Amino acid sequence: NEGDNPILIFRQDGGMVDSAIYHSTAPSNNDLHIASAINMVFSTSTNGRYASATPKMVINDTGEVGIGTTEPNDDAILELSSSDQGFMLPRVASTSLPTVTSAHNGLMLYESDTHRLKIVANGEWETVSFEA
Repeated sequence: NEGDNPILIFRQDGGMVDSAIYHSTAPSNNDLHIASAINMVFSTSTNGRYASATPKMVINDTGEVGIGTTEPNDDAILELSSSDQGFMLPRVASTSLPTVTSAHNGLMLYESDTHRLKIVANGEWETVSFEA
């Protein structure tokens, strides 16, 4: 039946539905949804066992995403946390920059051939410069 949408429901001790994985045609056709009553926590393990997996990423109930933290700051839509790793911007050659007519203000990238940070501001590519 085309009206049926498959669903896996997860409950704690037979209680209310806590989370689900399901197929839906809304908001667009053939979407896969993963839903949680509170937070969605993504965990990994170095020994291949889920029971010893530790949280690596969270999407909390208000929409903030934390990578390297399970409690992202309420003031940020995305918080990256690490004591020994950095954030890598997309690297694009200057000949392959998106056109400014298609790029939105705030788009940022690393221009790989010129070794410059670039950001779109007021509809133009600008170079981020640093003074010593």
